Amino acid sequence: MGIASRRFVRATILFGISALTGCGDSAGLPDVMPLVGLPPSRVPDRFLWGVSVAGHQVEGGEAPTQWRAWEQAGNVPDRTRSQGEAWFRWREDLAMARQMGLTAYRFGVEWARVEPSEGAFDDKALARYAAIAREARRLGMRPIVTLLHFSYPSWLDRPDFYGRKGWERRDAPERFARYVARVARVIAPEDPLWLTLNEPTMMAFKGYVDGQFPPGERDPWKGMLVLGRLLQGHVLAREVLKQVHPGALVGFTHYLLAMHPFPIAPIGLGDLGRPLPRVPFGPLEPDLWVMDFLEPRALSEVDFLGIDAYTAVSLSRPDPGPYARWPVAPHGLREAARRAWQHIGRKPLLFTENGMATDDGRPRRDGWSRSAYMVAHVGMVEELRRSGVPVWGYCHWTLYDNWEWGSRKPRFGLYATDAGDQVRRPTAAVATYRQIVRDGGVKPSLVEQVRRLPTAP
Repeated sequence: MGIASRRFVRATILFGISALTGCGDSAGLPDVMPLVGLPPSRVPDRFLWGVSVAGHQVEGGEAPTQWRAWEQAGNVPDRTRSQGEAWFRWREDLAMARQMGLTAYRFGVEWARVEPSEGAFDDKALARYAAIAREARRLGMRPIVTLLHFSYPSWLDRPDFYGRKGWERRDAPERFARYVARVARVIAPEDPLWLTLNEPTMMAFKGYVDGQFPPGERDPWKGMLVLGRLLQGHVLAREVLKQVHPGALVGFTHYLLAMHPFPIAPIGLGDLGRPLPRVPFGPLEPDLWVMDFLEPRALSEVDFLGIDAYTAVSLSRPDPGPYARWPVAPHGLREAARRAWQHIGRKPLLFTENGMATDDGRPRRDGWSRSAYMVAHVGMVEELRRSGVPVWGYCHWTLYDNWEWGSRKPRFGLYATDAGDQVRRPTAAVATYRQIVRDGGVKPSLVEQVRRLPTAP
């Protein structure tokens, strides 16, 4: 077996391992740490407090995506239907975000709405996405635009000459870059932060290793191929964005698999407000190694890296369990984020997702509330910044309960929603986040407040 073959096998094994899953006073922290070599006007001039939503999860699911076909085939317990109604109620969504004092709004552009048929672009859909970015700017929020959040047009699933479909197709990266160019031309005037991909390693794993996402295959070799294609798509999309939008800041989001060699104990509510405990052994980085192997330019060609962070696991227990039982371990995430920052050449990080699920709105068994979880993880971000890691912002997942890739039972929303009436009802975490933003971080008085909310969702 040659060196290249051995490397490929090693990378495949690491990919399989990695995919088995998917606080204090902030005074004295700098607003942001700039990225050397970029025009200062492009770099956020203050820390970004934001919220994240994704197109297919909140727009209603009627766009002709591969996910819609997957749902119609009966592969999921719950269909998207009109969950969120964001396609029609986006002004209301932005107003809710601004009422919390937020300064950033991450939303997804749905490729299938923009290019419902191959080569045929919908100018009205493009205009609406541009209006969302423009309104966010008007309200004082920096748009953060995600160009591919797991869903893509169903026409990409037509087999090519070799029988490959979706992101297995050799031309998928070029098709993606063509779509990105159209989006960039209409949204670039609002100077957003650009995210080309959302969690490419999880997209490849869920679709081609454990089969929970379309196309529902269990073929790690195909998973490696698809991950490589996705990363090539990022590289091409970044080139296009830089051409259309000179000075654009471009990255993608990485699912922070905080996998540690030994178990780390979750923190308890009594630990809030204390420095997060040390982690004796640093986390492994299999996802990052695999990405480097498949497409070395992907991580080297980012202006910043989006971090989607929820929980931490260990090699002895790589599966964190159901959403609502993910252990609260911000100290494990802190160390993994630090290692990721070092891995990418110490470029800035942006926390693009962080949140806590409940099971259909019921209180969690471990007593954690969404407010307490937020306080603990904002504290983690503050510790990273104090230690010199440049973090540009924190975006909470998510604004309101949405359709969580097959089910409506996991509830991550700051606002609770029901698929029937679509009324957005604020949880206690709305007031918590508003206070964090107003204070510029977590103050000791807030810690005491959230300790009194042990059973609130």
